[in-house]
Amino acid sequence: DDLLTEYDARLLGSHLREVGAHWSEAFWGVEARWEADEAQHHRVARGVYLSCGGGEDFDLEVRQANFSHLEPWLGDEFAFLCLAAYDEWVTVRAYTAGLAWYDALGPTFGRWMRGVIADEARHYSQFLSLARSGHPGRLQEVPDLMRAIGSVEGEPYRSTFLLDHDDPIFRVEWFDQARRVLQRHLCAGLPGGATQPHSN
Repeated sequence: DDLLTEYDARLLGSHLREVGAHWSEAFWGVEARWEADEAQHHRVARGVYLSCGGGEDFDLEVRQANFSHLEPWLGDEFAFLCLAAYDEWVTVRAYTAGLAWYDALGPTFGRWMRGVIADEARHYSQFLSLARSGHPGRLQEVPDLMRAIGSVEGEPYRSTFLLDHDDPIFRVEWFDQARRVLQRHLCAGLPGGATQPHSN
């Protein structure tokens, strides 16, 4: 599942270039680094999968994404940054929960997966930082956006990279916690918001 999701980052990136061509230069700088990281994750994961007897390679080039349920977030830079940050936070939790399994594939793979976790945490921070610095006048929208994200969490995965949370390792409480943490980080210092960001 992770192998396919990492591949799907290129489908999401391609879609964003169609709908968000007018988005900020800062966004596209962050997006390029994010997409390059995800492509590298996919290449290594694919190699490990095949070397572990994963069977025939996937016919990935025929994959198509259905973004219809994510349209409210994909037509707007700020909303997308919020959704992407949320998704990366949940991914960090899931990868961290799977470390014992990854370590069982050998110390080299375990070290690499810790690097992947660090990448995903950096993506979270970059999306979060750009949402705050690039859209300070919209931070009051965050509570509503978090509720809206909760309403689409649990939809079947449609090759969108985002919200690939069908695997049993994901826990419902992580989704609630991710929205609370992201809202606290985004709204730190705002009236009625947290005054200090926290790192949990």
